[in-house]
Amino acid sequence: MNCRESRQHWNLYHDSEKDAGLHFRIGEHLAVCPQCAEWFQQQSRLEYMLVENIAVRRPTAELWDRVLAQTQLLKPVPARRWFLFSFSGALACAAGILIAIVLLRHAFPSQPISDLTAITTTFHHRLAGGDEPLQFRSRSDLEVDNYLLWKTWSMQLTN
Repeated sequence: MNCRESRQHWNLYHDSEKDAGLHFRIGEHLAVCPQCAEWFQQQSRLEYMLVENIAVRRPTAELWDRVLAQTQLLKPVPARRWFLFSFSGALACAAGILIAIVLLRHAFPSQPISDLTAITTTFHHRLAGGDEPLQFRSRSDLEVDNYLLWKTWSMQLTN
């Protein structure tokens, strides 16, 4: 077995996997090749250090991204690209809203106060002045909401 073949199967040798024949052949090669023996020793040391450090703390997604980027298995995505996409999207949304506002203003030109607004304002002034009796009074928002829902529901039944 040559150096390239033995290093190619390092993980199998280190984890004592695969067949015993492969393990035996790599062991024989390491006995006669000091460079590979040193390389295997360094790889084993690195493996044990990784296992110790990972066992101490849980790996985060950022850690794995850094590991993959440094091994060039995963290319880092520049943050500026995401910023550019986000900024472009926001700009397109703002332009769409602006166009919609301009088109709506042309379709519906400004009018005086609507009838509903005038009726509501008049009714509010009458309530505040005591000219109109209160139908329901409470300091609880929940009770007011329930009353208004009941009132709406009962009006729908009568119509």
